[in-house]
Amino acid sequence: MKISKSLVINFLFAGVVLILTRQFPLNAYSTLGNMFLIGLLFVSFFWKNKTLDISSRKTIKLIFIWSIFLLAYAVLIRENSINLVFRFYIIILCLLLSHWVYLPLVTTKRIFFFFILLQCFVLIAIEAIMNFFFSINNYLPLRFFFQDQGWGDVYTYDGFFYRVQIKGNALIPFAFFLTFLKDYTFKHRRTLQIILLISSIIAGNFAYLIAIFVFFVFWYLFNNLRKRKLINRIIIFSFIFALSIGSVIEYTQEILDRKSDYSLGTRNDQVDVLIRDVQKDVSTLLLGKGLGNNVMIKTSFRDYTDNLYFEIQAMYFFNQLGLINSLIFISFLLFLAIKKIFYKDLLFMYLCYIVYATTNPYILDTTQIVVILILISISNERKQKNRLYNSAIQPQLGSNS
Repeated sequence: MKISKSLVINFLFAGVVLILTRQFPLNAYSTLGNMFLIGLLFVSFFWKNKTLDISSRKTIKLIFIWSIFLLAYAVLIRENSINLVFRFYIIILCLLLSHWVYLPLVTTKRIFFFFILLQCFVLIAIEAIMNFFFSINNYLPLRFFFQDQGWGDVYTYDGFFYRVQIKGNALIPFAFFLTFLKDYTFKHRRTLQIILLISSIIAGNFAYLIAIFVFFVFWYLFNNLRKRKLINRIIIFSFIFALSIGSVIEYTQEILDRKSDYSLGTRNDQVDVLIRDVQKDVSTLLLGKGLGNNVMIKTSFRDYTDNLYFEIQAMYFFNQLGLINSLIFISFLLFLAIKKIFYKDLLFMYLCYIVYATTNPYILDTTQIVVILILISISNERKQKNRLYNSAIQPQLGSNS
């Protein structure tokens, strides 16, 4: 039996999304998910790979030269732990190289939405179980059990609405964005959108709701509209917004008040710790503390020694990379996004993902790589269709002339 490259790629992609979304209860197997991801990149680059164009070869060469400098700086100069250095070296390399991985669109869509819907049904089921079998007076042992297992958190303020903040939720809002694309055809699009929206609310992450609001406003107002239709929609939206602004402000203030005691305080503390650590001298400010830096600082909030994940993970990368390397890294990501994702609506979805990912540890990791892979698979499919369309039209133009 001959095994095709596309079959292997689909299997590896399914493994990545499975481990990523089913961290409850498979968080102990996260290393396996990383192996699936590395295997996916290896197969894409080395199994019957088409020759890369000159521009791609030059860009990849620059990426490897820069990444080797990061490796040497962290190991030889900063003398960081080799295991941690390679951990973050692989993350950076995978994030950048994933822009050259092209997945088959149809199977990618089915695999992705199968596991996302499974996660949604788990969230909805937990919400129902908490309401039927638990109350605000007796649910705490279950909450502590989830935390002890490393699955995330389940909590409530009123005994009615439970925030099910378990691991594996991070791709649900992004999946909601995708359902608005014409490239993705669904039999029951509205039902799917409702399920994803309800699940995003149950997930209890305020940043999800902000990102969905930003996405919906701009998509509703500016997507494929003529000037007259745009003016009508702006008027309708302004009327609705004026009616609801009071409730929105009240709800936002309530959320911020709840977060101010611990969540926002922790994030501010982390940002302060990471910046103070990298500002100790000019060389570390410019070049960073090196990949895998161990932030050995204790504050009134916590002991950060041996911490690898922070609530604002982008700041930890800044701590490791410094000002110059952070600018280089961001420049690579921006350049590749514009060049590879290319289309404005796809770039807008990427931006909306970043809106909610930057305030949570869902960026610069496997979650972002999956987002990149999916958006590039859609972009690549569009480009192929456009090429076929143009090649079909040109002979007709020639015959007419």
